[in-house]
Amino acid sequence: STCRLLRNESRDMCRYDIIALTQACRLDEELASIVVRELVEILAGCLHFGNNNPDASSGSFLADRELSAAIALSTVVNSGGRHSMSAWQSTDASIQILRRLWSSIESVDAKNIGKISTVTRYLASCYENSTSRTRLKVIKLVSPIIPPLHESDTNKLNIALPILASIVFDSECLRDENEATAELTDMTASLCEFALNTENNGDARSAAASILHSTILGCNDSTNELEVACVALRESILPALHEAATINDCNAFRDALFLATTVASAAARKGGRYAQSADSVIKLLTSLTCTGSASLPNLESTICPSFGRINRASIMSAKAFGTFLAVTGVEGPFWRQRMVAISLPDLINAAVNRSMSKNNPPLGPLIAISHVCCCCDMKILGKTNAGNCWDVLMCGLLGYSVEQLDEDSEIVEEFIGSSISVLIKFVRLELDMLSEQRLLDLIPIMLVTARSRSQSRKNIVLALQCLYLLEKVLPSSMKTNSRTKIVRQLSHVIDHDSRDVRRAATTVRNAWYLNKERGSGDSEFRNV
Repeated sequence: STCRLLRNESRDMCRYDIIALTQACRLDEELASIVVRELVEILAGCLHFGNNNPDASSGSFLADRELSAAIALSTVVNSGGRHSMSAWQSTDASIQILRRLWSSIESVDAKNIGKISTVTRYLASCYENSTSRTRLKVIKLVSPIIPPLHESDTNKLNIALPILASIVFDSECLRDENEATAELTDMTASLCEFALNTENNGDARSAAASILHSTILGCNDSTNELEVACVALRESILPALHEAATINDCNAFRDALFLATTVASAAARKGGRYAQSADSVIKLLTSLTCTGSASLPNLESTICPSFGRINRASIMSAKAFGTFLAVTGVEGPFWRQRMVAISLPDLINAAVNRSMSKNNPPLGPLIAISHVCCCCDMKILGKTNAGNCWDVLMCGLLGYSVEQLDEDSEIVEEFIGSSISVLIKFVRLELDMLSEQRLLDLIPIMLVTARSRSQSRKNIVLALQCLYLLEKVLPSSMKTNSRTKIVRQLSHVIDHDSRDVRRAATTVRNAWYLNKERGSGDSEFRNV
C-alpha cells in the first residue's frame, strides 16, 4: 500500500521510503521491532513541547514532521504484517502515544488542535488489534473524564474517543472481558450526552456513537445489554429527539435520530429479546417517514416536526433506514428480514396512497424504500416485495416532470440517486418483473439527470451507468428510436468538468452508437 501526505502544496506524492520500510518489516521480525520502536520515539519527540525541544516554537508543531511520523507508523503497523503488529502490541507505545497527545493538547494554541486531530485519525487504526490489557487501560483512562467537566477534558475526549472506538470496533473481543464491558456500560449515559452535544467535535461524536454500538454488541449475558440499549433510548436519546422537535432544531433532531438508529441497529443484530428496542425504533422511523409524526415509546408524547418547504423530518427518517440496515457483521440475515417485515408494507402503502393524489409522489417513503432495497438481498425482500418496490419507484420517478428534476437539486440529491441505485441493482439481476416498456420510459429521466449541472457527480455517474445497462437489456427493435437522441444529448455531458463523468459519458455514448454485445456492464465503470 502507499501512504500520502496531507496538505501537500504540490500533487500528493507516494512515500516510497515508507513502502520499503513496510515491506522490510514483513520479512524480518527483529527489524520490525526496531522500526516500530524508532517511529514511536520520533513521533513522541515531535509531539513534545517546551524547553526540552529546542526545535519547537511555542504553541506550534514542527512543520509536518509529526504528521509524517504518524503516517509512517500507521502504515508500518497496519501493512507490515504480523511482525509489526506484534512489535506494536508488545510495548506500551499505545498508552504512551495517547498520553503524549493529551499533553500536546495542553501546550498548543487553538489553530494547531486540528493538526493533532489529523494525527489521531492516522494513529487510530493502529489500535484496532489491541490486546485486552491495552484495551482496559485506555477505557480506564477515558472513564474519569467523561462526562467532561472542563474544556481540557473535552479536548482530551476529542483525541481519546476515536482511539477508543478503534479499540472496541471488533465487538467480539469484548465478550470475554467483563471488566472492560462493565466500564463501558457505566459510560453509556455520558457517551449519549457527548454524542448529542452539537458543540462537540464531529469526529469525536461519531466515535462516541460507534462505542455505544460496540458496547451493546459486545456485552455478554452477565451484563444486561438490553438495559444498555433501553436506557440509552429512554433516558437520553428519545428525550433529546422530543426536545429537538419541540424547538424546531433540525440539526439536533438529525443527530438524535442518527444515534437512535445506531443503538437500535446494534440491538437488532443481537436478536432475541434485545430486538425489542430495535422494533420500537424501526416503528418510529416508519411512522415519521410515512406520516411526518410519531409517538415516542415510554414518553407518552407525539412529535410532529417539519423543517422547511419539504418535510425534512420525513426525509431524515427515510435516510436513517440506510444507516440501520447497512451495518455489517457476523450475524445472519434474519434481523434484516425482521426489520423489513415490520417497515416495508407500511412504506409501500404510504407511497401508493399518496401518489394517487394530485401532488408529487412522497419523497420520504420512496427514499426509505430505495434504502431498504439497496441494503437487503433479494432473498430477504422476496419477489412480491421486490416487484411492488419496483412499481412504486418507477411511478415515483415518472411522477416528477423534467423541469422539476432539472431545477430542484434537493429532489435529485435525496431521491433520484437512491432510486437509480435500486434500478441498477434490479436491472443487473435481470428480474422477471422488469417490463421492457417501463425500462424504455427510464431513458428520458436518466438523460435529464445526466445532463443536469445542479446535482452531484455521483448521481450523474449512476444515471450514466443505468443508461449503459439499459442498452444491454433492451432488445434492438426498441432501441432504434432512442439511439440518436441519446448519442446527441450525451455530447453535452462529455464536456462536464469532472473527468470521471466525461469518461462514463464517453463509454455510454459509444455503447449506444456502436450497439455491440458486451458483458455485465460493470468493467467500464470499475474505475469511475
